[in-house]
Amino acid sequence: LILLLTALIFLVDLSTELGFAIGACYITVVLLVNYLASDRHLLIFAAVCTVLVLLGYLFSPEGGEFWQVMTNRLISLYAVWATALFAWSRRKSERKREKLVRQLESANRNLEGFSSVVSHDLRNPLMVIDGLSGRLLKNYADRLDPGALKLLHSIRNSCDTANQLISDFLAFSRAGAMEVQKDSIDMEELVKK
Repeated sequence: LILLLTALIFLVDLSTELGFAIGACYITVVLLVNYLASDRHLLIFAAVCTVLVLLGYLFSPEGGEFWQVMTNRLISLYAVWATALFAWSRRKSERKREKLVRQLESANRNLEGFSSVVSHDLRNPLMVIDGLSGRLLKNYADRLDPGALKLLHSIRNSCDTANQLISDFLAFSRAGAMEVQKDSIDMEELVKK
């Protein structure tokens, strides 16, 4: 398809007087190659189009003023190469973006695993502290002074708070992996409330 289009543009260029900028049509070829082929093919077709623009100049019927003919050919060459280089640059940027996305996804998976390990490692000592302070309260509450009882209750409350913080941290770290759910809102109803 691309070769056929290239040949068709070349034939039209050969049958048209030199005063027309038919060579600019090769941009279509470069754009098609950009979407259908590799970087190497993109540059090869840009070079082929360059050769065809020059051959069109040599073998097309006479016509137009020299400055106009040369300007049209130079604009055609510029357009072909500008399109090819912009397309190549865009492809390169896209590959870099895809690589960064893969790295980010990997980092997020590592962070999620790290979060789970950290929360587990933090919860174990808290469970021990909470359990031991609970035993002290259960077995020795009648022998402890009010200040010591207050401290043990404070320790148990702090363990509950720390456990809640760890749970919230885990929920927050997993929130990035959750899918965003969209819902419509009746704004009139919201305003009335």
